[in-house]
Amino acid sequence: MEQHIKELMNEHILEDAAKFFGIDLSDLKYIGGFQNFVYEYPKKDKLYILRITHSSHRHSNHVCGEIEWVQYLYNNGVSVSKPIASKADRYVWSATIKMQSKNTLV
Repeated sequence: MEQHIKELMNEHILEDAAKFFGIDLSDLKYIGGFQNFVYEYPKKDKLYILRITHSSHRHSNHVCGEIEWVQYLYNNGVSVSKPIASKADRYVWSATIKMQSKNTLV
């Protein structure tokens, strides 16, 4: 990931994402990523993934399409991880950050 995108990621974005998806901020553990910021967190004795993607790498419409495809595969018996919706029953959340850039969260 480009350095300028890494610099845009901050604690406020992570806090907002955690709140939106009903995750305790202290439970998030950064596990890496190439074009995404990928975090792992426990919930009800299972591990889940929170992925944060900058819109310069993938527009929110593309992320929504990816989620729809994974849901289709899951619903048709393919062994894939089921997408988890937010507290507001949404899979994608966008946050405006400095310089009017956007981060898309899944």
